[in-house]
Amino acid sequence: MGHDARRAHGRSRRQLRGHVSGPRFQVTATFAERAGQITLTFRMRFETAAERAKVKTCAVEANEQNFDRLATELARLAGP
Repeated sequence: MGHDARRAHGRSRRQLRGHVSGPRFQVTATFAERAGQITLTFRMRFETAAERAKVKTCAVEANEQNFDRLATELARLAGP
C-alpha cells in the first residue's frame, strides 16, 4: 500500500487525501446532508490520464470494497 498525506479542509465536510507514492493521485470525499440523509461524493484525480488508465479496473473494485466496509461500519454505529 502506498503512503498518503491527509489534509483537513477547515470545518467543511470535505476531506482531501493524497496518495504520494505511485501512482500519485488525490481523493476528495465530500459529505452533504440532503433531505435528512448524508450523501458522499468521492472523486479521484490522477496526475495523468495514463496513470488513471493503469489503475482504473482495480481502483473501481477496491473502492467498492471500501464503500462496503464503510456501510457496514455505519450500520454498526447506528445500532439496531
